[in-house]
Amino acid sequence: MALARLARSLSQACRCPTQISRAYHATSQGTLKACLDSGPRTDKGFTAVQGLQRTHSRLGALGRGLRAISTAEKAGNAIRNAAASTGAAAKGMAGALAKVPSTAYSLLPAQARLLAEATSKPGVVQRVISLQLNSFWQQHGNKVYAVGGIFLAYCLWRTMYGVASTFINLSETMAAGGFLALSVSLVILGALYLRRKYTIDPNTVYRLAMVRLNTHPGLLEVMGAPLVGSPVRATVLTGGKLRFKGLVPRIQSRRAQIIFPLRGSERKGLASLEAKKRKGKYVFKLIAVDVPTLSGPDQRLFIEGGPAIYQRGGILDELRDPFIKAIAAEDAFVREDEADDAAEAAEEAHAAANKAATGPQPLEAGGGMYFWERVALTWQRGLQRLRGTPVPPASHKSA
Repeated sequence: MALARLARSLSQACRCPTQISRAYHATSQGTLKACLDSGPRTDKGFTAVQGLQRTHSRLGALGRGLRAISTAEKAGNAIRNAAASTGAAAKGMAGALAKVPSTAYSLLPAQARLLAEATSKPGVVQRVISLQLNSFWQQHGNKVYAVGGIFLAYCLWRTMYGVASTFINLSETMAAGGFLALSVSLVILGALYLRRKYTIDPNTVYRLAMVRLNTHPGLLEVMGAPLVGSPVRATVLTGGKLRFKGLVPRIQSRRAQIIFPLRGSERKGLASLEAKKRKGKYVFKLIAVDVPTLSGPDQRLFIEGGPAIYQRGGILDELRDPFIKAIAAEDAFVREDEADDAAEAAEEAHAAANKAATGPQPLEAGGGMYFWERVALTWQRGLQRLRGTPVPPASHKSA
């Protein structure tokens, strides 16, 4: 009977680990004590009692273990609850921190927000730095050149003066002035040399192109020799300035694109050329001549380069049509100038005739005289007296 009650208690306790402790207390205080007090004193009864004692001790150990497990479960639940609350707090803190940049960003001015959005893109910072450096150089490049020239002249002056003073006993004033003038002259000569090396002269390009054109046999055969250019030229200059790619300064090659009329003994044409300055030397990328034909479109002869170079920039092609129109109107301009000259000459002759008709006449013509006319007449009479020629008397008549 006691064993059946113990089994039922254990089966119910196993349904929930927290009830095993209660089953243990109920068994130890009730059923097992009754079995020990009222059980038989025989060997079998004693053996049964020992078995119940062992069972009781095992149940006690099991109960203590289950209580420890229950305590651990409670501690785990507490830890999970604490972790959940900590996670919620962390999420709330992260959300608050995430809202701080957006709040601060909303307080920025519009230009600052645009700058922040631009700098967040890849490669924009480098482009912004390059643009800022290029803008600074365009605005203050001449000032930088001037300061650099003054500093270089000062360094040369002090160096030459110090070296000369070491070997020769010189007068301080004369030596300082002489070496200062020499330093300034050297700096100016160096600046002129660099300017000539890195800049391009359209007149020099034109002269070199005319040499190339007059020595090309095919072009001379088509247009006839010699070939003559024209002072009427359209020139486009690009490049030749210091530019920054990131933080690295680079000097862009100077380019000149020129278009001008060309005349030979047989035909007229239009020359187009493109040249650049590379390491102090002129390099022609394009020399082309458009020669009109009797029927069909113009014939284009390439002395240097090709159609790809001619059409890549579009500048020469865009300048071609208005330039041809201006050349075609040159004869009309000449006729207009001749008509203007004839009209001015006729107007001057008419004004002179009116002045002669309305002005005072000299004494010989029966009129009065101006002061200079009287001086001229007096001079003439004096010469006649010196020669012994009789002087006719002057009649005093006024106009």
